[in-house]
Amino acid sequence: MYYYEYLYVILLLFVIGQVFTTSELLFLHLKGEYSSNGFFSWKIIRLDINTLTGDSRIGNILDNLLDARGFVKLVFMKLACLIILVAAAPYSYLFTFASATLVLCMLLIQFRSMYGGDGSDQMSLILAVSIFFGLSMVSSPVIQKYCFYFIGLQSCLAYSTSGIAKILSKKWRSGDAVYEIFNTGSYGNKTISNLLKNKKYINLFLCWAVIIMEIIFPLCLIGPIYVSFAILLWGFTFHLLNVIVMGLNSFFWAFTATYPALIFIMLDIKNLI
Repeated sequence: MYYYEYLYVILLLFVIGQVFTTSELLFLHLKGEYSSNGFFSWKIIRLDINTLTGDSRIGNILDNLLDARGFVKLVFMKLACLIILVAAAPYSYLFTFASATLVLCMLLIQFRSMYGGDGSDQMSLILAVSIFFGLSMVSSPVIQKYCFYFIGLQSCLAYSTSGIAKILSKKWRSGDAVYEIFNTGSYGNKTISNLLKNKKYINLFLCWAVIIMEIIFPLCLIGPIYVSFAILLWGFTFHLLNVIVMGLNSFFWAFTATYPALIFIMLDIKNLI
């Protein structure tokens, strides 16, 4: 029951986030972005597949599954699986089937949207795989414990590598990155941009605060309890602000869904010590 409670919280956070993400995919489909003339046209992606594999037969096999009509069916199948995961009893045949099908759907959707993916998509897939192994019929206490460590260590790796990538960037080190991000078309915010304009030291502080906190994020697993929860609180606040200011809701749900696993690892390590 101890393992189950942590896993079920991860499941609920994951499902909520995926419902939002999948709804956004349906919205893009209605806008025609996945049509033959859209930004994510299957005809274009299929050409890349033919080039990479050197075999057009693979594209032929995927045509009916990943063209515009097949894609929307795949998205609705994913939504159905998400609903079943919440409604079905864990460790049951139905839950096992739905969780396995969900992983397959997510793989195909990420493959279909290979040009629009980000770190939240990768983390969501990690969560989906872990939910299958942790709450399906193949699960066991040992497997569940490995799932927590798999999720938690992947989360720490994502944060720290992001921080290392930023510290290698001149834009982030100089403090220009934050201001320039808020001036982009995709993630910009005119109000915040105006507030940060000509505020060199504030921009520098914001850039380095993100760099440092991302790099030291893995300390939440081994630091004193108050330090660990302070780091998690920073992460939660960071992602929440990104939702409010930049609209990055997929990152909020994908990464906060890893926090129960981080707390489990943190407490497990402290018990061992």
